[in-house]
Amino acid sequence: MAEPAPRKIFLIAAEESGDRLGAGLMKALRAQLGGDVTFTGIGGRHMAEEGMTSLFPIEPLSIIGLVAIPLKLPMILARIREATEAVLKEKPDILVIIDSPDFTQRAAKRVRKRDPSIPIVNYVSPTVWVWPR
Repeated sequence: MAEPAPRKIFLIAAEESGDRLGAGLMKALRAQLGGDVTFTGIGGRHMAEEGMTSLFPIEPLSIIGLVAIPLKLPMILARIREATEAVLKEKPDILVIIDSPDFTQRAAKRVRKRDPSIPIVNYVSPTVWVWPR
């Protein structure tokens, strides 16, 4: 009897905090599933340390300030399209989007619209907001 194919997990993390969460998730899943899992997707150096080669670097996706948004918007939209096409081509067993909702949710919505059979998990840490008095 042939062994089942490894589970294919596509992860999308578009910023440093998501990259750290993604690396921890990859480590935990590998511990649970052993060699029965492969990771592809988008992430930074922490996910790379866990063995994933990112489709593209995430550093240019970090935006600080309202002035930067219009300047980077064409690049961000192109990267969302690129991420969507990569997920659809890979046809993973599951898509995991991590943090960065402005980027990851848009990619997930496009994937869902074009292939609703791909399960999508939104993986984020608890958020705490603090406002000075």
